[in-house]
Amino acid sequence: MPAPYRTVREDDAFTRAIQQIQRRYPRIREVEGGVSWLLARAPEQYYKVPGTHYHLYRTANLGALGDQALLILYKFDDDMVYLIDARLV
Repeated sequence: MPAPYRTVREDDAFTRAIQQIQRRYPRIREVEGGVSWLLARAPEQYYKVPGTHYHLYRTANLGALGDQALLILYKFDDDMVYLIDARLV
């Protein structure tokens, strides 16, 4: 039996950050959807910020933006994944 999937919730700051990125990269919601799908299934597999409850997920470079990638700050518990902030790096 597969592990239960967590619900993904976007913080207001995350939503605003994605909206700003969308001006430069219109397909960012597709990328964010894929990342949400992934994090709902296995959020513990990605980099944990030492001394905190936060984790980071970095995408591969987004081709239309050259060498920039999407970096997502999130935390999770047994039921939820909370997307806190997003940046292009």
